[in-house]
Amino acid sequence: MIGIFAMRWNVVIGGQLFSKSFLGYTSYKVEFAAREGLLPAIVLMVLPFLIFVVLVRLLPPWPEPEAKRT
Repeated sequence: MIGIFAMRWNVVIGGQLFSKSFLGYTSYKVEFAAREGLLPAIVLMVLPFLIFVVLVRLLPPWPEPEAKRT
């Protein structure tokens, strides 16, 4: 995910974003809660870990420890 984000940042910000007059640089402001903002990027990066935790809780990949016999 980080690689994909870095590639998109390089293409959109570094290579493809030109000013309308081609006289200088353009400014780009990262929005927080927009459709392609910082919040959705963070959610998409955390989502696989949350799915993993839920699956490990439901389907543990290791055997349950046996109770001690007295």
